[in-house]
Amino acid sequence: MEVASAKTRVEAGAQKAPAQVGVEARPFGSYVMDATVVHPVQRIEHMSERQARETRDAALADLYGIHMPMRMEMERQIVSQFHRLPGLPSSHLALEFLNNTDLKIDFADYMNLPSERPDLPVIGMHEQMEKAIGMRMPSEFR
Repeated sequence: MEVASAKTRVEAGAQKAPAQVGVEARPFGSYVMDATVVHPVQRIEHMSERQARETRDAALADLYGIHMPMRMEMERQIVSQFHRLPGLPSSHLALEFLNNTDLKIDFADYMNLPSERPDLPVIGMHEQMEKAIGMRMPSEFR
């Protein structure tokens, strides 16, 4: 009896969200704003980059064969896996070169860089590596 009534309350309390982007309906009538709402210009910029990549891949496939876009995507996946040790920022220069964005200065290149924020604590490379591999100092030395 209790399970059925709880289910009925959830169904009755869940309302349709208003026609807004980023608003999600929750049970019992509350709404939650999604923090991942992006600016329309950012969405347009992302779509134009994707369309340019698809157009370039189609042109390469027509010119050299289907293996060329597949080979370039495989190279992108390989170079995107390389990372530096913890504590050191990875630049992904080879990935920028393959995507032809190495000469382009974007907002992310100079705005809100985590390495330049004074309010973040500076954690050394050794501490981050110890945390990554699970090293812990014995309790008698703490």
